[in-house]
Amino acid sequence: MLAEPSIQEKIRDIHATFLEPSAGEGAFLVEILHQRLSYLDQQVSKTSWSKQAIWALMSIYGIELLQDNLLRARDAMLEVVINHYQAKMQKQLSVQTEFYKAAKFVITTNIVQGNTLEYTTNDSQLIEFSHWWPVEWKGSTRDLYL
Repeated sequence: MLAEPSIQEKIRDIHATFLEPSAGEGAFLVEILHQRLSYLDQQVSKTSWSKQAIWALMSIYGIELLQDNLLRARDAMLEVVINHYQAKMQKQLSVQTEFYKAAKFVITTNIVQGNTLEYTTNDSQLIEFSHWWPVEWKGSTRDLYL
């Protein structure tokens, strides 16, 4: 399915949104993320890769009912980010870096536990997702996200 030309076009558009309503262990989400980051690996310089990679990650969403699957999906996505970072930057990614912390935060925020058919979380709240965009800060666009 991901090989379809229209889907490939969306994968290369780092702002195009993907939602997996039944994420399971994250196989579909992981492959989308891998393909997006592979595209960025080829298209952008080291200096802009981290920012673009976070943008690519911010438009991937998932919902999973089972807690164990949710944790596996998040871990698998983080592993893809780490592997691509280390290959592109030719260095280890420390968990102390802002990039690592941002990637982990986005994954935790965008891949949630809930029941897609009922649109609710496990505590019966409506499933809500963040919409990310750059914000203006004192007249210039900064790397701040909401």
